[in-house]
Amino acid sequence: MSRHHFSKIFYFYTIAFGLIHITNFPITMKSILFIIPVTLPQLISGLFLGYTRINYGLKYSIFQHSLGNMALIVFFNSG
Repeated sequence: MSRHHFSKIFYFYTIAFGLIHITNFPITMKSILFIIPVTLPQLISGLFLGYTRINYGLKYSIFQHSLGNMALIVFFNSG
């Protein structure tokens, strides 16, 4: 597979990953307006985690994901 095809496939699956998180929320006419802003964090995370996975390996991507989850847990439980 050429590098050109790899990047197309990578971005396709990353966008699909972000958009699949739409199913985490009830779909109503009102919520359709907020689909992109609501799924944007997952899309951005997918890009960063995918970059880390490709350039540094799976264990570093998993570690990065764990740090992100831990930061959110600490933030929301610190109040």
